[in-house]
Amino acid sequence: MQCNRRYYYEYVERLELDAPVGAALRMGRAFANTLEHRDLEHVAASYSEYDLSPAMEVEIVQVEELARAYFQRYTEWEPGTEREVEFNSPLLGRGFLDGVITTGNGRIAVEDKLISKYHWTEASERALRIEMQTIAYFAAMREAGTPLTKLMRRATFKPTITQRTKRQPETLSEYRKRLADDIAGEPNKYFKCYDLYRSDAELDAFIDQVAVINAQIGTSEHASEVIEQAAYPQNTHACSSFGGCAFLDLCRDGELALPKYRIKERSNRPPTGEVAE
Repeated sequence: MQCNRRYYYEYVERLELDAPVGAALRMGRAFANTLEHRDLEHVAASYSEYDLSPAMEVEIVQVEELARAYFQRYTEWEPGTEREVEFNSPLLGRGFLDGVITTGNGRIAVEDKLISKYHWTEASERALRIEMQTIAYFAAMREAGTPLTKLMRRATFKPTITQRTKRQPETLSEYRKRLADDIAGEPNKYFKCYDLYRSDAELDAFIDQVAVINAQIGTSEHASEVIEQAAYPQNTHACSSFGGCAFLDLCRDGELALPKYRIKERSNRPPTGEVAE
């Protein structure tokens, strides 16, 4: 929707910036894995691929204590609640919801986000009402014949308190206790839940919009057999949106910029209808 060329680089060529995995991605993966498996041991397991540094050891403590508090706060997250629920729509594609709770009044979806306090503003909260990802989830579940009554967007905020290493230095165990006490004492500083709804009229309009976009993609895919990349025209209006396009260097410098990128690894999720071994 933002740029044909960006779609080409990201979804056809499957490119991404070749950059080291930062703290935000490490913590996000570990938190998601832990919630999916309902097991705090998955935090350390998620870090097993790295040579641990003191900073990463602090990250492990932070994710473990946040996940521990999450399980205590959201007590319905017990065995039997569906985690990682798949949808597969011919129109909208394949995706996963973090969870679905089935109640007497219908299905409630859950999406979890681990967020930095510094990246969450009042404008971020207002934007949830028109967030595209949310309406896509509602539309996909309706198309699959399992409509949602609402979606709960659960924001978990990373700690702003860090381990003391200079004045009154503390051990990792002491930091863990101080952090756990802070989370228990001010849980609303760490957790927020936003109830989101979408009307049938909104979903109908979204489906119509997606159909138009899919037709444009199909036209580009067909044309690319003849003119390759040029079939996906650039949209210079989107180059600086949302912090800037990750593929701007490729648009500007062409093949000279390729060393900055790598091909994304494919998801290890099993194809639809199959079970992972």
